[in-house]
Amino acid sequence: MEKNTIEALERRVQSLSDHLGNYKSIFTQGETVSSLYTKLQREYDSLLISNINSEFLGKYQNLINLINENDVKSLLLNTFVKAEFILKFESEIREVAHQIEKIESLKRFLDFDPLHNVHEKKKIIRSIELHQMEIIYKFSIKEKEFMKLLEEYNQIILGINDQLIEWDSKLEKLNKAKGKN
Repeated sequence: MEKNTIEALERRVQSLSDHLGNYKSIFTQGETVSSLYTKLQREYDSLLISNINSEFLGKYQNLINLINENDVKSLLLNTFVKAEFILKFESEIREVAHQIEKIESLKRFLDFDPLHNVHEKKKIIRSIELHQMEIIYKFSIKEKEFMKLLEEYNQIILGINDQLIEWDSKLEKLNKAKGKN
C-alpha cells in the first residue's frame, strides 16, 4: 500500500476521532461522557478491524496456498536441476557439441547412427524443458491470480477509504446541524 493512502486513512481516522470528541456532550444517559466515547471508539475500531481482517485473511490465506503449491516448488526445483546439470557437465556438453559438428560433417560417409546416445540425452533435456514450460505456464496463471488478489485487496482499501470519507461528511453535517440549534 502506498504511503499516501496510509496517511490518508490515518487522517480520516484522526478526523473521525476529533468529530467523536466534539459530540461527547450529546450523550447524557447516566454514563459518563468518557465511557460513552470509549465505547464508541472501541466499536468503531472493532468494526474497522473486523471488516479488514475477514476479507484480508481470506486473501492472505489464498496467497499462502499459492506459494505453497507444488507447481511453484517444482518450477524452482526444475530450474535448479537444469542449471546444476549444465554446470556439472559444461565441458562434456561443449565437447559433445564440437563432436556433433564433426560428425555432422562426416555423416554422409557413415552407414550407422553414432549419435544414438546424444539423441537420448537430447530427448531427456527436451522432456525437462517441456515440463519446465508447463510449470512456467501454470506459474503465470498463478501470477495472474495473485495480481487479481492484490487488486481486490486494493479495492477493499479504497472502499474503506470511501466509507471513512462518507462518515466524515456525515459527521460534518451533524456538526453543522448542531451548530444551527
